[in-house]
Amino acid sequence: MAPHHPHPTNSNPAQPHPGCSVIRRSTTLFVVSGEFWLFNKRPSHRSLAALLLMVGGAVVAGLTDLTYSPAGYAWVSLCVVSTAAYLLLIRKLQETTGTRGGGGGFRLWI
Repeated sequence: MAPHHPHPTNSNPAQPHPGCSVIRRSTTLFVVSGEFWLFNKRPSHRSLAALLLMVGGAVVAGLTDLTYSPAGYAWVSLCVVSTAAYLLLIRKLQETTGTRGGGGGFRLWI
């Protein structure tokens, strides 16, 4: 007999757990924070409200998650930090070189 899973939608390892979704949604928080500290850019009140709504919704969804995998959460956290660092690095390079993806050479689609 197959083991009983409290959340059948989470029984497939390829499907993300709600707790991981909460962590993944925090990528934008890291980018906004990085832009504030590195580029002195302040987001608009509307942007902050949308961001908080998105993260708040993910937290509410994550509250139903009864599973916990330290390795899984560590990998998702590493992914979030890496993605935010990559986006901030691209932004810094664009400001440093004066390019915004146009002209000759290659073009980045973010």
